Amino acid sequence: MTSLSRRVLRALDRFHADRPWDHNAHFHRWILRQLARRVASALDVGCGSGDLARLLATRAERVHGIDADPAITAAIVWPPAARW
Repeated sequence: MTSLSRRVLRALDRFHADRPWDHNAHFHRWILRQLARRVASALDVGCGSGDLARLLATRAERVHGIDADPAITAAIVWPPAARW
């Protein structure tokens, strides 16, 4: 990871510490409305704590979640359909 990436991540951490609202969660229902009732697989890029991946698992046979921070994905309790 470059020093710029580290600086950006630190800045984002400070920003979110001051504003804990999860702007991504705002779009979860919209994303689900765009999907068919059942899909074979789904990909959650930047899955963070896995909130969207868990929702996607209600529609997908398999869910793949990836994130730049391996520590956060290691702490996630994934649903059976999910993979990381």
